[in-house]
Amino acid sequence: MKNNLIVPPATIGIIGGGQLGRMMAEAAKPMGYNVIILDPQPNSPAGQVSDDQIIAEYDDVIALTKLAKRCDVLTYEFENVDTDALKQVSDLVSIPQGTNLLKVTSDRLLEKEFIQRAGLPVTNFANV
Repeated sequence: MKNNLIVPPATIGIIGGGQLGRMMAEAAKPMGYNVIILDPQPNSPAGQVSDDQIIAEYDDVIALTKLAKRCDVLTYEFENVDTDALKQVSDLVSIPQGTNLLKVTSDRLLEKEFIQRAGLPVTNFANV
């Protein structure tokens, strides 16, 4: 890694092996990156096109630690990742997007309030 750039043949770790993870892996592989997926489902869509897949739950700190140690950068494909578990590996690997965004997007009320504070239009909502 030079100047905080992640350049090939760096390894990208993706938490989540669904369609978005697959699209990220399919974009990264032709550029020369290695990709490792963490997902509880064997043969996940992203795992099918990646270099490796760790089969584990998204809050499995041991598995996340294993992934973090094998990667140069770590990202996630959706908001179902456990924020606390991700924070526990943040000293092992670069997580450019951090965990604050994850915290907001994993709570629909926080998400709506965040969007509203940003001055963007939001449909009416109530905390139920």
